[in-house]
Amino acid sequence: MSQTNTSKLSTWILWAPIKFSIITFICLTIVGLLYTFITAKIYAPAPIPTQPIIWLCTITFIGCIAHMFYKLPRINFDRASFVATHNSQMLITSIFFILLTYIVINNATEIVLQLILLETKSQPTFVLLISAIAIFILYIFGILFSNIYAKIRRIQALNIPTWKIVCSMPFGFSALWTPGYILNTNDKTNNISIKLNWYKKITDKIITHQSVLIAVFSVITMLSGFIYGLNSILLTFTLALIFGIWALNTGTKKFLNNIGGKYANWAIIINIVLIITFSLFYRITNNLQKQQQININSTEQSINL
Repeated sequence: MSQTNTSKLSTWILWAPIKFSIITFICLTIVGLLYTFITAKIYAPAPIPTQPIIWLCTITFIGCIAHMFYKLPRINFDRASFVATHNSQMLITSIFFILLTYIVINNATEIVLQLILLETKSQPTFVLLISAIAIFILYIFGILFSNIYAKIRRIQALNIPTWKIVCSMPFGFSALWTPGYILNTNDKTNNISIKLNWYKKITDKIITHQSVLIAVFSVITMLSGFIYGLNSILLTFTLALIFGIWALNTGTKKFLNNIGGKYANWAIIINIVLIITFSLFYRITNNLQKQQQININSTEQSINL
């Protein structure tokens, strides 16, 4: 656990995600190899069951995320530091995701053929290439997870209890971190050290001009849609609008002083309502699909008769 008052921006966008990607890759590889070796001894020559390995890999992945959170600096982000960190993290992940999607969509057939050819010609090179690709993808995930942790630390800096942060996830979470991005909390210290002067100047300009800040927030949120989907954009903008109306009605100072009370409770309620709504929708949709499948099978049997 790192107890520090300051941290470098590179920790959050480079070194911590790289460590996460390498550690996760190694752990998943070891789990996969051990599982294959043990189950091959038990089940051979029968097929190896896949469900246990899925659960083992999921638990391992969650454990690596927890390890990353534990190792990241425990700083409560000031506004400027959070804006700089969040913007850089979302820009990097969005650009990588867009580039990867573009390359795969436009070269899918060629990529598959080249991988098959490489596997037949040189398996060590094939394994190294696949490993490098996996580590790179895990690096992108590492930035996303470090972004989530940065949001948690920013919310905690607003004196919102941790249990309320947890209970707001996943759908009410943006209602809690958005005020920390948009509202001026008059922070006196910068918890994140930015060595790139041009980026520091851009961040200073963003946070000192509210119209620019809102415009950048909108662009970054729309870019995040490439990763999280269109629904996440609509949800974030909707919750941001509600937060804006709430803050205007109560006043910024009063809103910040009481943000851990009614407002945080409202975020939790919104989260619970949306979880129940989506769960019911999924269940109803799933039942309808099963019913349609039964009707199709009944129709086919009647035709055959």
